[in-house]
Amino acid sequence: ACGNLAVALIRGGRTSVARQAAEHARQLAGSPWGMYNLACFWALAGERELAVDSLRRALALGFADMLVTTDTDLNALRDDPEFQMIMKAIEDRLRARKQVSESLFPLQA
Repeated sequence: ACGNLAVALIRGGRTSVARQAAEHARQLAGSPWGMYNLACFWALAGERELAVDSLRRALALGFADMLVTTDTDLNALRDDPEFQMIMKAIEDRLRARKQVSESLFPLQA
């Protein structure tokens, strides 16, 4: 929730308060989506290293959603080699999940 709040605040031009919310979110244990939203904030704030680190943490927590390929909040990271590696890891994870699903439920494929 704090990551979402930080994104909303920075979009609203309240950069200082947004940064406070993001710093608070960083201290929490984290969830995959929480870390993803925090990555969006850091990318919008121009903090590439913190954004990539948050995405790495989201991935470690199990994040797997193709939103990462189209989310405009992350546009500042698209040319970053580490971001591209994270995207590939997410794609691989989704592909593996699909294969397991198809093997368990072949008629639904």
